[in-house]
Amino acid sequence: MVKKTFDVALVVGTRPNFIKAAPLIKYFESKNLDVLFIHTGQHWDKNLSHNIFNDLEMREPDVNLETPLDGMNSQLSFMIKSIDHTLSKNIVSRVGHIRVFAAFASLASLVILVHSILINPFIWFLLRVLTGISMVCIYTVAESWLNDRSSNKNRGSVLSIYMVILYGAMGIG
Repeated sequence: MVKKTFDVALVVGTRPNFIKAAPLIKYFESKNLDVLFIHTGQHWDKNLSHNIFNDLEMREPDVNLETPLDGMNSQLSFMIKSIDHTLSKNIVSRVGHIRVFAAFASLASLVILVHSILINPFIWFLLRVLTGISMVCIYTVAESWLNDRSSNKNRGSVLSIYMVILYGAMGIG
């Protein structure tokens, strides 16, 4: 079960990350900070993570994404979507759908403006990542709001109309 609120979120995926995260988690928790510990679960051997947790005396993660063992691009895409879903769900529960939607729409707009000011390929890469995260959050929040507002009886119809409008608008350009 994911915590509703947390002070720090740590995303850990591989052995070097575990070694770095173990003292951080202990430090943050000794300072009474709530730590959301997310494990990407991308090891080829599932027992490996468990053994590392035991060796480093780490607690079990709050969230295990159980990333599929596909290629690197598929894994990265899956992890970004899953982490985004985990974090945006917590933000929505605290401040509401409208504020989260407005915040990520503002971030996406700001990133577009910054593209024209800073002309550097590495900065543009980081800005594209922010744009992607913002867009995923916008879609997640919109779909979450529709899901929240519709009843079990009409949810399928509401979401199908949403998808037709979404893909129709994308098709038109």
